[in-house]
Amino acid sequence: MRCMLKKTSKTAHNEIRWGRFWLVTAFMASIILIASICTINHINNEEQESCIERLYEEGDDLATSIERAVYNDLQQLRLIASMVSEYDSLQDRKLWTQLDAYEGSGLISRLELLLPDNSLLVHGGRKIDVTGKLSFEKEARHGLHISEREEDLLIADSYILRQYAPVVKQGKIIALLCGVVIVKDLPLLLNVKPYAGKGELFVIDAKTGDFLVDTWHPGKVGNIISLGNRDSAPGYEEKDLQQEVLEGKRDYIVITSKTTQEYAYLFYRPIEVKAWRIVVAVPEDVVFENYYIIKNLLRNFLIVEFLCFALYLIWLGHMVLTVTSEKQRRLDLIEHIHKMEVLLFNAHVKEENMTLALKQLCKTLKADLAALCVLDIEGYDKRYLFELDKTTNLGSVKSLESVFNELYQWFLQGQACYMVFNREILKKNFSKIPKSISSLIAVPIKDVADDKTIGILLLGNLEKDAIQQALLKALTFSFALFCSNLKNRLILKEEGERDALTGVYNRNRFENDLPGLLGRFKKALTCVYFDVNGLREMNNFHGHAKGDKMLRIVAMEIQAHFNTPYIYRIGGDEFVLFVPEGSESSMLELIKKLSHALKVYGYHVAVGIKEGHDIVSLAELIKDAEKNMYVDKNNYYAVNQRFVRENGL
Repeated sequence: MRCMLKKTSKTAHNEIRWGRFWLVTAFMASIILIASICTINHINNEEQESCIERLYEEGDDLATSIERAVYNDLQQLRLIASMVSEYDSLQDRKLWTQLDAYEGSGLISRLELLLPDNSLLVHGGRKIDVTGKLSFEKEARHGLHISEREEDLLIADSYILRQYAPVVKQGKIIALLCGVVIVKDLPLLLNVKPYAGKGELFVIDAKTGDFLVDTWHPGKVGNIISLGNRDSAPGYEEKDLQQEVLEGKRDYIVITSKTTQEYAYLFYRPIEVKAWRIVVAVPEDVVFENYYIIKNLLRNFLIVEFLCFALYLIWLGHMVLTVTSEKQRRLDLIEHIHKMEVLLFNAHVKEENMTLALKQLCKTLKADLAALCVLDIEGYDKRYLFELDKTTNLGSVKSLESVFNELYQWFLQGQACYMVFNREILKKNFSKIPKSISSLIAVPIKDVADDKTIGILLLGNLEKDAIQQALLKALTFSFALFCSNLKNRLILKEEGERDALTGVYNRNRFENDLPGLLGRFKKALTCVYFDVNGLREMNNFHGHAKGDKMLRIVAMEIQAHFNTPYIYRIGGDEFVLFVPEGSESSMLELIKKLSHALKVYGYHVAVGIKEGHDIVSLAELIKDAEKNMYVDKNNYYAVNQRFVRENGL
């Protein structure tokens, strides 16, 4: 009973301990989540206020830009007016040559002169009567100023503004210099784009209600009074928008667009130019663009944080419930890591990943095909092709060989990109291009070390998009690393398969090639087995340098006399070669020539030949050739053993 009590007490103690642990964990998680939510709400509120502040800043900046443009024009007119006053005649040809040639950097499109008799001097000094349309006396009273919107006297159905500057001579105003501003050209001349062109700008003359600038309805001439009032969005105080704009108040309101049924933010304020007002209209999603981005990021952060806590609690419960499962999990984790290491170890030889990369590139840039050509010094080494839906029907990358060749010459001239979206131009640029390719973008792949062109990346049949060239150029570094790694792997592979001393293939390549040789040349294949006589004596008497020279010369002569790529050094003094469909008689003739060539150096090789037909075992063929070689070697030493021993040959 006492033991049971102790056990029960211990169990209760553990339950209480784990209960406290879970309670503390849940409490800390709740505190962190609540703090995160409060912080996120605070940041969202701050960002909303920042977006509204930006709306005010955009409007204020636009107002300042317009004020500056008008001010600069008036100052420019003042300077021109002082120049005009120096002429004796206001119709002087030289004067009008200068006035007609005026090309200001501001808003003015042309210059005119209003005379005291209410006549107007226009292009070339031509005089027209404007009585009843313009009043010299009225405009002269205002001095340097700008008029309201009025109809152009020279161009029908056109509205203008006039900027006036008095022409004073001997203390008397003799004329008014008019800088004519064409209203429909104002948006272009002002060159102001609210929210990088995503918003609309209105400039209104409060005296008349006329629109001087209306980027929402380009080419139209309207009046704010005739538009009627706009309904404000829910949550905003209803205001008489027209009245507040015309009174020159500085504020904003949210309205519902009658055309899009979406909310738009309207900021309005006066301009220090006559009674002008500006209104900036921006869609809600543009005003709060940054807010939405940050809101989504913070929301995702909160979701991830919540998921992390949930996963942590699940893992913690799992650990508490079963220790053995944790051990198994660790074993499984080690196994997964091992598998990943195996995959990573072989990643450099898994070239099918390149096809997947080209497929993704096609989907990203909406191209029908993508191809990569890896170059070496002499020409083409590796090529990869992916056709998205096979509509191009190229079948093989070989059909692009001439295209790659001509692109390579193009890039050698220093061109950074080739981009053509016209089939006729492609036909002119390339001597042979597949009929299914109607557009082409290609970029050179530069070596990361020496900036040489080591590859060409090509995409075909894609729509014209400004981002394509930039994206391809950005990808060239990744492709350059692939090309370099591929070349390095091929070089290392080649070096690993070559005998460093003689340059022929080594035993590794010999063993790797045997299965393929049997499959390709099963019907007829001749094996020739060589052994260099006297190599050991040469090394012992004259040193290994002489022995190495002996092996190099023997290998060189074998390559010179036997026209086959299948030549291997499989041991210290042993060479094996295979000649597809070679006869024993032809091999004997070549061996005689080889022996004669080696005799010049004082060298001799033992040779064994075995001609095979309908070969079942390549190992048996080699073994028979080796036996024949040993017969030849024994015969040689039986006759020359003493000579070899005494002379080291």
